[in-house]
Amino acid sequence: MPGDLGPCPGDGLTLVGDAVLDCGAHVIRGPGQPLDRSEFTTGVGIVLKRTDGAVVRNCGVTGFLKGIELREARRSTVERATVFDNGDQRKRVGYGIHLNRSTGNTVRHSAVRKSADEGIHIGSDSNDNTLVSNTLQDNGRENIYLLNVRGAKIHLNRVGGRVAAAMYMKHTSLSQIEGNHFGDRPVVVRGNASGNVFVDNEFDGGIVLRSFTDGTAPTANMIRGGRVAGRQVCVAFSEAEGNTFETVDTTGCRRITAYSTRLTANVFVDMPLERITLDLSGGATFRLQWRVRVHVTGADGSPVPAADITLRDHAGETIDELHSDPSGTVGLTVPTHVVNAAALVSLTPAELRVSADGFEPTQRVLAEPFPTELTLTLDPVR
Repeated sequence: MPGDLGPCPGDGLTLVGDAVLDCGAHVIRGPGQPLDRSEFTTGVGIVLKRTDGAVVRNCGVTGFLKGIELREARRSTVERATVFDNGDQRKRVGYGIHLNRSTGNTVRHSAVRKSADEGIHIGSDSNDNTLVSNTLQDNGRENIYLLNVRGAKIHLNRVGGRVAAAMYMKHTSLSQIEGNHFGDRPVVVRGNASGNVFVDNEFDGGIVLRSFTDGTAPTANMIRGGRVAGRQVCVAFSEAEGNTFETVDTTGCRRITAYSTRLTANVFVDMPLERITLDLSGGATFRLQWRVRVHVTGADGSPVPAADITLRDHAGETIDELHSDPSGTVGLTVPTHVVNAAALVSLTPAELRVSADGFEPTQRVLAEPFPTELTLTLDPVR
């Protein structure tokens, strides 16, 4: 584009096939918010209509109901776009970027701000899309909204400002959320959300795992590494179960809450929670665990592979029946406590038993403070 375009009374530009649009940092303008009370024009700044491999780059888009829409697009890319002040601010509708039944697309190195509703909306059946290294700020409701999608990759984005939620994931599964900085509003994971993996994110506003009105609730999600904070509550569960937090930094976290009408359990691994208020009600429980790497050796220091390793908790329940690998090593998850609304119950000391062909069995009692590495030496059978 040799210059700015608009104001456009309807849609701005429509791309098809594998078209490439480079705006050269120029701006495509819509009619904007009417000064009177008349209806907002329902236009889209840039439409990628059933594209396959199309590219939009270096474009500014403003004043439309939706800034950019990928409509049944595949393998297409939006990069280095600046999408701002789109949507009907009076009715709070309209997105900055909308992925509509689109698969395998990428939005990267773009800025989306001050949309009337959501910054980037990934809609139903828009699977395997990637958002990477974008900045989203001050969008009307949620900066990022994922609705009924699979396989999204949300990487290295900076998300903040005055919004209802930094990111809202509803009925979303098997997605990877890694290395993002979410500002002082929460990330909300809701409904039938499972198998999502969060790695090394910063949750300044905390994270919420909450059931939906249809009774579905988040399960089997992993939150690993990174940091979680929050002004009042940093982690909140509602009917959610089987979710795991592992080695997350809780500096600045004051309170973790959980509520359930039935018996549910969520897990915290390698996370000291002594400073944090744990507020549980109903049938909600937390299981606290610690990982220990066990090395099994012979008297001469050589590794013992295929050793049988059994861990029993304080109540005598068998927790793990494992075998050492060729280097004589096995990773154990030691249950340390169960927390419910009534009490904190210790599951230690635990008993670790090790045996192998040609060696005398041995055992070790594991108690607090737990080691992260442990070497057990087996004597040969005499």
